[in-house]
Amino acid sequence: MSEDPWGAFEGSPFGQALADQESRLLRVNRALCKMLGYPEAALRSKGLENLMHPADREKERRQIQRLLAGQETKAIEKRIQTRSGQFIWVLQEVSLVNERILFQFVDITERKAFELALLQSEEKFSKAFQAAPSLIAISRISDGKITDANESFRRTLGFSLVELIGNTVPQLKIFLPEDYQRLLQGLLERGSLQNVESTFFCREGLVHEGLFSAERLRIREEDYMLFLINDITERKQAEESLRQSEEKFSKAFHANPIMMALNDPDTGHYLEVNDSFIQITGYSKEDAYGHNSVELGFVTAEVLAGFYKLLRSQGFVRNYEIEYRTRKREVRYGLVSAELFRTGASRFMIGMVNDVTDLRRAQQAQVEALKQTDRIKDEFLSVVSHELRTPLNAVIGFGSLLEDGAAGDLTPQQHQFVDRILRGGDRMLVLIDDLLDFARLQAGKFDVIVNETDYPSLLEETVVSFLPAAEEKKLTLEFSAQVPHPVRLDRRRIQQVIANLVNNALKFTPDHGRIRVRAIIEGDRLVTEVSDNGIGISAEDLPKLFQPFKQLDMGMTRRAGGVGLGLSISKAIVEAHGGTINADSKPGEGSTFRFCLPL
Repeated sequence: MSEDPWGAFEGSPFGQALADQESRLLRVNRALCKMLGYPEAALRSKGLENLMHPADREKERRQIQRLLAGQETKAIEKRIQTRSGQFIWVLQEVSLVNERILFQFVDITERKAFELALLQSEEKFSKAFQAAPSLIAISRISDGKITDANESFRRTLGFSLVELIGNTVPQLKIFLPEDYQRLLQGLLERGSLQNVESTFFCREGLVHEGLFSAERLRIREEDYMLFLINDITERKQAEESLRQSEEKFSKAFHANPIMMALNDPDTGHYLEVNDSFIQITGYSKEDAYGHNSVELGFVTAEVLAGFYKLLRSQGFVRNYEIEYRTRKREVRYGLVSAELFRTGASRFMIGMVNDVTDLRRAQQAQVEALKQTDRIKDEFLSVVSHELRTPLNAVIGFGSLLEDGAAGDLTPQQHQFVDRILRGGDRMLVLIDDLLDFARLQAGKFDVIVNETDYPSLLEETVVSFLPAAEEKKLTLEFSAQVPHPVRLDRRRIQQVIANLVNNALKFTPDHGRIRVRAIIEGDRLVTEVSDNGIGISAEDLPKLFQPFKQLDMGMTRRAGGVGLGLSISKAIVEAHGGTINADSKPGEGSTFRFCLPL
């Protein structure tokens, strides 16, 4: 610790004074005495308040008031009268030291005179100087000391005006020594500098990039340097980020296995294409540059027009399917995606074409194979069904003759055997008829012949034929029809639908169950329902019901018989009449099948 606590006070290069809270001087340093031209005793006796310009008293009063109130204070500019009677300008800062007020004064008379001279020569300069976003400062060339700096200079570099005035640029370490010497030498040799790129530093040591410009000024017989720094740090960072981004884009663009191109969105002209575009299409960069896709022969005008219609309406395109041609005129297929983007004032379109030729050809081959398989299957079903029907008719016919006793009386056991033969033949005939119907459906040869029909008699005739089967399982089979007028439909086909639905109900309803068939008129529709309290159908299986060859519970179906065509054929018959068919069911509670026909 210093033995003389007033050593720093006395040795300060700035004028300093210590006063009580009533602003009575207690002590002044040598620098202040020299600044004002008074001996210490005379200055203390005189008092600073008596030397202050009357116009500045209120300004100082507010500064002291804020200090004593514990509020932040700012330096003020004021005028003090010297012993010679002249007023000088000072920058006054105040602080509390042991409940006493410490005044610090920096002589800014030269700066104020300089400002006045500038104002007189060009009033706009001062405003531009202080308000400019660029960093601006003025220094004497003779000793390098800064005489003024604008707000941008102070804020960016982190110095107060008091810290800047009277110090040199090298002392403040704003530039590297070699850079400052290079800039100063250039100014002295040429009289001015324009946008010389240089690194500069703020108070915390952060590195900035700037463009340095300077002019040599002659003011009051002395040379000054007015220097300006445009901070381009953010621009440099943006340029570097842009460079890295462009480098990444370029690598991704050219290395992409998908065809990519950069186009002018207005003319469609190619500006850049990647290696994949060249390899797949056979066009060179020279072929593409300056031409659009139609001019290049890549696509037709219709394809390009459809693409641009989507692009203009949406601002982008996703997986637009095109047919395109290579340089060798090979037809290929692709999915085009594109985006519009802007760089500066320029607009661009980036597009990519995913070649799907091989995939499309494989899909086409697969579709053709499936169609051929379907054709072979349909032909097979038709042929087999016809070939099976002929011998089956013979079996049923001769079986019926045996049952009628045409070959003599049969024993009870022989009757039982013939009955089983006839029942099996009837089931086989139903299956063959289903296969034939399905083959007709697939071949598009399925027709309905519509006539006026008495629906109650149709329903009764169909349901009664199932009574023996119902009695065997001890099932209750009921039917009712509230259809007072004849309806137009294909009698045989609608009987086939009802028979299919009743037959399914018989198969999947346990012994002692109940089946109900009813027909009613609802508005302009004829509605027929077949309900049972059988095993029911799960919700996930309901959508599969009307698909051909779909059997939900294979174990139950195999025991009950059938190949899974009845419901799909029924659906086709109903839809051929312009109607609809659906099912509602819950497992364990039974099912209701309902079909509606327009009247």
